[in-house]
Amino acid sequence: MKKRLVALSAAALFALSACGGGGASGDQGKVADKLIESAAEEGFKLDESCVNDVASKLSDEDAAKILEADDIEAAELSAEAEKLSLELVTCADVDALVDQMVAELGPDAADMIDTDCLKKAFKELDTSSGDPQAAMANAAMQCVSLGG
Repeated sequence: MKKRLVALSAAALFALSACGGGGASGDQGKVADKLIESAAEEGFKLDESCVNDVASKLSDEDAAKILEADDIEAAELSAEAEKLSLELVTCADVDALVDQMVAELGPDAADMIDTDCLKKAFKELDTSSGDPQAAMANAAMQCVSLGG
């Protein structure tokens, strides 16, 4: 269950990173628009200003790769762009994101996952660390109980 939660967390963040607005310009602005549109298709609302702030930090090369990719997961991005994609969790309605993740895990998940803990952990997630994916995984693991 823990591995599935971490995988689903990563998938949700990747979906968000595959997903815009008015603050970023050029290709970065187009990436922001793509991110917001994609997130909406997945049922997530992203804060446009936040997404634009994140997208504006992308290099021109990474922005072009994202726009050229049919599937963002297939785009070969720099380590910096991968790190920036995790910042998008701060642009989402974390409560709705966690609720959807738990629902997708199935009916037994509610007994194993402390959703309040997970919501708090994701809201307090420090994406500036050297390994934000590990930070996210560690935060998620603290909120899962295998019982027994």
